[in-house]
Amino acid sequence: TGGLATYIVSLIIFIFLLFITQCYELIYVYGGLMTLYLIIWVSFPSFKNFIHRDLNLLITMVVGGLWHGASENFVIWGTMNGIALIVYNYWKKISPYENSTALIVRFWRIFITFQFITFTRIWFRLEDSSAPLAMIDHIWNHLDLKWDIVKLVFQTYSSVFWIITLGYFLHWMPQSWKDKGQDRFTKMNLGLKSIVIVICVFLMYQAISDTFKPFVYFQF
Repeated sequence: TGGLATYIVSLIIFIFLLFITQCYELIYVYGGLMTLYLIIWVSFPSFKNFIHRDLNLLITMVVGGLWHGASENFVIWGTMNGIALIVYNYWKKISPYENSTALIVRFWRIFITFQFITFTRIWFRLEDSSAPLAMIDHIWNHLDLKWDIVKLVFQTYSSVFWIITLGYFLHWMPQSWKDKGQDRFTKMNLGLKSIVIVICVFLMYQAISDTFKPFVYFQF
């Protein structure tokens, strides 16, 4: 559902984007999108509900980006995720694989989603507005994948890779194992629980260095 408030909020967000990005070419982008939506709306009146849904979804994700901070990169991150959700809402209606349970289809879905989320995190984690494109250019044109470099990366961040491996193991392990582990932890006495928590905090602390960007949710 949607109405006048949807368009008012869209306009407010657009004006805010102009102020924080100083990219006045957005006027043409915004005008073009609104014109396209208007043409579709007039041509297909029943499409109005989809327009409202899409705008509300995009507004939610952009506001979600702004919630992390008044930064151009956060806005871009939220916008990309909003557009992806809109595209998926249409794609799943025509996709021949939407209800498929084949292992290769499941793997492909997870792979695509993981790659997209990782890609958008470039904007989420970098502060300078020009840094994401510079990083993408470095990855695309200047990435050195010599074995010595790869080995050095694994040695330098070994604790991080071990934690990632543990995370994958915990994620993919059978649900029955997870339930048993939760039950066992719940039944522990307070002393043992405290020791487990201290060990987990210690392991996470070991994976942190001064060169890492602080976790965004700790910066309020």
